[in-house]
Amino acid sequence: ARGRSGLKSLTAIMNCIPKVQCDKEILSHPVKEARLWVDGRRRAYPTSHYGFKTKIYHLTDSQQMTDPGLLLRYLHNEGWKVIYLRRTDLLRQVLSSMVLARDTKSHTHYVGDQTPVRLALTVKPATVLAGLRARVELDERELATLDGVPHTAITYEEDLIDADAQQRTLDRMSSYLGVPDAIASTQRIRINVGPLRDLVTN
Repeated sequence: ARGRSGLKSLTAIMNCIPKVQCDKEILSHPVKEARLWVDGRRRAYPTSHYGFKTKIYHLTDSQQMTDPGLLLRYLHNEGWKVIYLRRTDLLRQVLSSMVLARDTKSHTHYVGDQTPVRLALTVKPATVLAGLRARVELDERELATLDGVPHTAITYEEDLIDADAQQRTLDRMSSYLGVPDAIASTQRIRINVGPLRDLVTN
């Protein structure tokens, strides 16, 4: 996964399953040995089905891995299940990142009857194009890393976009992981909804 792909929403619904512990991004900072670090984190939750989040640049940059697929293949061989989360609408992902950079409440919770505020963007085309190119490159790196690694894929637009999709996804993940079914529940809501013309002012 990468930023603005729905990772927090996926984590929230996964943690609705009893005895499932979906941890934070445990490889975002350098560690001496990634395999030992991951195993140590798993052992910290001996009664739970443990999982963690990571992003491709955590493996290649923070952990300095030239072949991050080696870690994923090792984990698979040790019995781990790999879930690949991605977003297909790269333009909206870029704009979402720009909103987040300006407004840290681009995803928030409802508080009483208060409706979250939607703020439009004024963007530089060159900045948007650079963001798109970077995300296409990340797509390619992710797919290369997953080559030969058994996994299941989730896309934000199809699998996390609303409450119904989240429940279907949680049912599918419960079956994939071999854990009990659960009711999906998350307080996270989409703020940047509607057509792009309502999000971009220029």
